Amino acid sequence: MASLSRKLSGVIVTLVLACSGAGHALAMNFRLVPLALGKSCGQKCPKIITAEGEIEGDSATRFVHFLSRHRHDSTLRAVVLLNSPGGSVEGSIKLGLVIRRLHMATIVARAVPVAGQGTYQLVSGRCYSACVYTFMGGSKRVLPPGSVAGIHRAYIPGVGPDPVGHAIPRARRGPRTSINPDVAALAIARYSQRMGISLDLLRTAERVSPASIHIVTPREALAWHLAVSKF
Repeated sequence: MASLSRKLSGVIVTLVLACSGAGHALAMNFRLVPLALGKSCGQKCPKIITAEGEIEGDSATRFVHFLSRHRHDSTLRAVVLLNSPGGSVEGSIKLGLVIRRLHMATIVARAVPVAGQGTYQLVSGRCYSACVYTFMGGSKRVLPPGSVAGIHRAYIPGVGPDPVGHAIPRARRGPRTSINPDVAALAIARYSQRMGISLDLLRTAERVSPASIHIVTPREALAWHLAVSKF
């Protein structure tokens, strides 16, 4: 945790300047949960991070602030459990970039309490739509049996800069305005390649309507370098 604490110093400044936005009841929330290890570990149980809910434009900022509050917890492990229906593409990429910068692992799963033990165990989760871009940020990515990742063509209901650093022209403003889909696809492709993901994932996603979803198979997850099935 000491190395993670040092890395946080620069990330906090960067994210406070780069991200903004208002949250709501369904916004992604972050928690620390002690993980069950099959034996009594008391206060020394390793803690992992759960990230559940819709990813918003300011999720990366809130994640960094969350980590800063727990940076001195020696039991904290650099593991993020993702369980999300998706959300903001830009926000998801920003969150993925923070996760990669901190060399954290991502797992599609949920944490549920173990009765009478005060610890948690992992159960299957979901990572749909833009959540997959946050998942890509993991330095190691795990899609356990029973958990699902779903992709489709990106729809971005807002305008702004490419989170990777490339300029994106502003589109006509409006409550449901999206940026040029070709420009958005280029930004996502650059990010995906930077995360080590095969562009075959995006090619498949482009063939799926935003109103539908393609569930990534274990074979596709391996072929696209998206995830392995075991930590």
